[in-house]
Amino acid sequence: MALQHRRHQLSLTGFIPKPKPPSLTPEEYGSVQALFKTLIEYASNRKAKGRYKPAALISQTFQHVKSTDEFLIHFFVYTYARIHPEVEDEAGPEFHQAYTYFGDFSLWNSTRKDEAAAAMDKFAQYMIDNFFMPPHSCIAVFKTVHTDRYTKSSIKVTTSMPSPRPPPLCSIANV
Repeated sequence: MALQHRRHQLSLTGFIPKPKPPSLTPEEYGSVQALFKTLIEYASNRKAKGRYKPAALISQTFQHVKSTDEFLIHFFVYTYARIHPEVEDEAGPEFHQAYTYFGDFSLWNSTRKDEAAAAMDKFAQYMIDNFFMPPHSCIAVFKTVHTDRYTKSSIKVTTSMPSPRPPPLCSIANV
């Protein structure tokens, strides 16, 4: 029996990804993080349609992600691609190209800085749409389950008991 177990473990070794080494050297990471903080500070007072502060969302997300160097790389590449969409149509921008572009950010005029801040707003919206909100298919399931179970005719309002809890956002059992 032990031999079968060992054989099973060996078969899984090809499926388990090996940890990646950090993408940025410590020197690069320090300068990239300093530039990131400069961009965040510039855009810190902007609001996206009066709902939230994109720079604060980006900053807080950065503080809580596991791989900060990967986050920084994605942030700079995404933001650069929004300012220069023609580069994205090719093979996509490289990190060093994006980092070099923002390198002299403190010397930019207000128009260029505002373009960068608008691209950061799009990055924050990208994070909301792709990481913080449930997928559209899950929302459709929730709306269907919610309207079927809790129609106006089936809900009785009483003062002595709390109202029933709505179903979880996306559960296979509810489908």
